[in-house]
Parts: sequence; structure tokens; C-alpha cells
Amino acid sequence: MVRCMRCGKTVDGYAQMCDDCAAEKRAAEAASMQQATSTMTCPWCGATMLRSAPRCSACFREWADYRASVVGMGGVQRGDFWIRLVAWFIDTLIVGFISTVGGLLISQPGERLLFSVFISILYPVSWWVRKGATPGKLAMGLRVVDMNGNKLTVLHAIGRYFSYILSAITLGIGYLMIFGEEHMGLHDRVSSSQVVFANTLPKEQAASEMQPAA
Repeated sequence: MVRCMRCGKTVDGYAQMCDDCAAEKRAAEAASMQQATSTMTCPWCGATMLRSAPRCSACFREWADYRASVVGMGGVQRGDFWIRLVAWFIDTLIVGFISTVGGLLISQPGERLLFSVFISILYPVSWWVRKGATPGKLAMGLRVVDMNGNKLTVLHAIGRYFSYILSAITLGIGYLMIFGEEHMGLHDRVSSSQVVFANTLPKEQAASEMQPAA
């Protein structure tokens, strides 16, 4: 009498496992093979990479370390410090250009200052609400969302903007917090918002970006 090596059930012939255990083993092996050969989009450079690979073969960024720190709803992945810095630099150039052009058209120094302040607030807030990110972040494949993955409301966006003050008055430490495992700065935490890779948002959220905000 031969018994299954996994469950101990009596089996016919010389089989090592019963039909049920053999089926479970085949299913597990198939799932493992599928996982090993399935691909994903690199959250940094957008190249196609194996999910089982420790790093992207295109940009060589370590995926294994990042995967361990995935936080937020539905497996959403947050942008790290350097990619957010590049996005900030792009936006700074755009705001600087707009402010310079406005300064040439406005003669009074006080009015030029008010214009610059107005643009510095209107630019990020309006883009966060309408498109989910400023042009700099859009160029880097990032989105600014709340902790549930939804686009910010007007009040939430204004609150996020002014929360930058906290990161600034801490001598920049609030910004350096983005280096942490959760990739959240002080302003992100205070405003209950996060900067994530757009391709890791749920499909419903990605589709909603095509619709204008109410």
C-alpha cells in the first residue's frame, strides 16, 4: 500500500502523491513560473522589466529595496527624492519664466511682487486640482493625490501648498524626509497627500484623469 507523501492518503500504483496534492503542486509551480516570467513597468524610467528581477535592466535602479517599502493603497508606489527634485526644477523654471514675463509688463514693484506670489500659489494648486500634478511632475510620470489615491480638492491643494512652509522652516529637513522608506516629506504628512507614480494608481483613478475636475 502506497500513501501520498504530502497528506498520507492511500494512492493507487506507484504515484508519490494523490490526485489532489498533485494538482495543488502543479498549480503552485504554474503560479511560480508565471510570477517569474511576468513583466511590469519600471516606476523610474518606464522600461519593461521582470517582476522577479532585483533591478531594472535599463536604469539599474534597485527594485527589490523599493518593493519592500511600497506603501499606500492598492500597492501604490511613491516617488523618491531625486525624481521629485527633477520635477521641482522643471516647475521652478516655468514659474520663473511666467514671473519674469509678468514683471516686464507690470511697472510697479509692489504689483510685481503680488503677481509673483499669486503665480507661485495659482500654478501648483490649479494643476493639482485639474490634472493631478504640475507639468514637472507630469513629465516625470508622477501624480499628487490624497491618501486614498484621489485627486486633491481645491481646499486640500491650498492646504498642501502652505504646508511647504513647515518643510522650509525646518531648514529643509522636512524635504529630506522624502529620503525615508515611505518617501514622504513633512508637507506630505501634514497635508495628508502623497506623490506617486501614475502607472501604479488604480485604473479607475488613471481613467478619471481624463475627466475635468468639477
